[in-house]
Amino acid sequence: MKDNSLIKLFAIISVVVIMVALGWVVSTYYYGKQGVQELVAERGEQLRQAYEADLATFSGFMLEIAEYVANDDSVNVLLKQGRDAVRDGDLVAADIAREKLLEHLAASWQHLNPTSNDRVMHFHLAPAISFLRVHQPDRYGDDLSTIRPTVVAVNQTREAMQGFESGRYFRGIRAVIPVWSRNPDGTSEHVGALEVGITLSFVLKELAEQSKTNFATFFYRDHITSTSAPERIADYRQNHEVFEKYYLNWSSVETLDLDMVNDFLSPIKGYGEGAKIYKTGEHAFGVALFPLHSMMPNLLSESASSQGDQVGMVAVWFPIDRQMTELTQRVVRTILIAILLTVLIEMMLYISLTREQRLRDERNASLTDALTGIGNRRSFDETFDQELRRATRSLSPITVILIDVDHFKKFNDNYGHRAGDDVLRQVAVAMKGSLRRAADFMGRYGGEEFVALLPDTDIDSGLLVADRLRKSVEDLEITHDYH
Repeated sequence: MKDNSLIKLFAIISVVVIMVALGWVVSTYYYGKQGVQELVAERGEQLRQAYEADLATFSGFMLEIAEYVANDDSVNVLLKQGRDAVRDGDLVAADIAREKLLEHLAASWQHLNPTSNDRVMHFHLAPAISFLRVHQPDRYGDDLSTIRPTVVAVNQTREAMQGFESGRYFRGIRAVIPVWSRNPDGTSEHVGALEVGITLSFVLKELAEQSKTNFATFFYRDHITSTSAPERIADYRQNHEVFEKYYLNWSSVETLDLDMVNDFLSPIKGYGEGAKIYKTGEHAFGVALFPLHSMMPNLLSESASSQGDQVGMVAVWFPIDRQMTELTQRVVRTILIAILLTVLIEMMLYISLTREQRLRDERNASLTDALTGIGNRRSFDETFDQELRRATRSLSPITVILIDVDHFKKFNDNYGHRAGDDVLRQVAVAMKGSLRRAADFMGRYGGEEFVALLPDTDIDSGLLVADRLRKSVEDLEITHDYH
């Protein structure tokens, strides 16, 4: 293609085609990834609902066990004896009551917690003084008022509570209920509180197996250090991974991807609550985070809220390699199709514009004098017809100048046809160069005759142009000794 306008058109269309192809590829990736993100969000929401449903189920189960034990008259009597002994400062009597209570519950506790340390049963005296940990009978007498607001609240309100709460040694789902003892006169007397609990890790382990996903729990480091017993704090510092401001409490997999955990727990890179896509190496995961709240706020905390303090996060992640592989394949297919279509469109465009260029060349050749390179008789006829109609519509003048090269036949006969052709070319170039407006036309009318067409030109201006044309030929100073 030689025509600059066609070259420009080809370039513009090519850029548009390429941009459309790129837009198609980008939109395929964007909407494809958005679709995967929606699947991840949906799966994350399903797991969150399953997690909350399991919390509610196990909370209810713990409450049923607590109520069953608290309704045992022997338990009520023994706890009342222990309370009275503690009030009176009779430590021996308190120990006897404690041992009898432990012996009475031994069989039931063995049935409830046969092989693991996932469950707790704990009797408290008001406000939150440990009387008997059935799961750890050697630990008792410690005041938990500052770290177990739920026990304090139950002993104050005499109403049961259930949910998640951290303690000095145990973090899990608890049911805490008031314990009443019947007096001989038939009245009931509040003697303390009973809590029954199960570790959160036990619940999540069950959920992980059922859903075939991975779970982990993370607690704020300052929460661990402010609520745990010194030996438990030492254990966390020595045996638990640290991620940002969290301790890893439990994970369903033995080895965690440290980079992944650091990223989704990072305050800068982290995802916060909700579900996101995470890529690590050759694998991709859907990651969801749920806040972990205590069942009620720390009553001594200035920032306490009605829903309970957030003490950590629950993380769940699941593989999405298949979905991401399908997305990659879809994008690759789109790229290949886009390239193929772009090449085909470019080829068709090139062929079309090349054909247009050829038609223009043929038309230009049919309107151009082959010898002089200016317009020919046909070109003059078409131009004259167009300009005449325009002049008629606009009532503007038009001037036509017919030019004949004098003595050309003698020049041709004496100097030869080649020299004559050279003269005609020189004359054509000189006269065309004398026309100063783009609308002015100069053509070869035939033989040694030329014609100039001057739109919007009256007779006086036409005479001036004619003289300028004559002068341009005269200035060539062509030698002619035979005229």
